[in-house]
Amino acid sequence: MTRLPSPARPGDHDLYLLRVWYELDGDRPVWRASVRQPYLDARRHFTTPEGLLAFLAEHLGAGTDGAGPAP
Repeated sequence: MTRLPSPARPGDHDLYLLRVWYELDGDRPVWRASVRQPYLDARRHFTTPEGLLAFLAEHLGAGTDGAGPAP
């Protein structure tokens, strides 16, 4: 699993492109998503909303309360 780079210091920022779509698996639509950092050409793909949200929570440093990283 490739880990996308994070901002180095508080106050730094990052840019993400989130793409969400449906594909057909036979006759059944299935959910898909990708997160991309355009200037680094780094990309991750997801097959469930839960996987995407877990990745974002881990990568962005959100705690269980959603407050983000400690100062």
